[in-house]
Amino acid sequence: MTGLRDRGLDAERGVLFVLDGGKALGAAVRGVFGANALVQRCRRHTERNVTDHLPEAERPRVQRRLRAGWANPDPDQARHELEALARGLARQRPGAAASLARAWPRP
Repeated sequence: MTGLRDRGLDAERGVLFVLDGGKALGAAVRGVFGANALVQRCRRHTERNVTDHLPEAERPRVQRRLRAGWANPDPDQARHELEALARGLARQRPGAAASLARAWPRP
């Protein structure tokens, strides 16, 4: 991360970092770029982690709902759809819901 900063990555106005979910990498980004770093989990890694908690029969339905939420051009509506999915999963598949919740962007 310091290499990116030292080579001129200017995060003064904010930078979105899309990561695989590694805690150390997220901590490094925040340590170097501070409050100007917005960290989001990669969608494919999120999808894989969510569906890994599901029986095979449930995976296609959840994948469709995830992808529909991510494809929604209205950010408020998309967040509502994804949060509704997470709430629905939380009842019977708490591990899947937790994986989805970790994907929300965090300052």
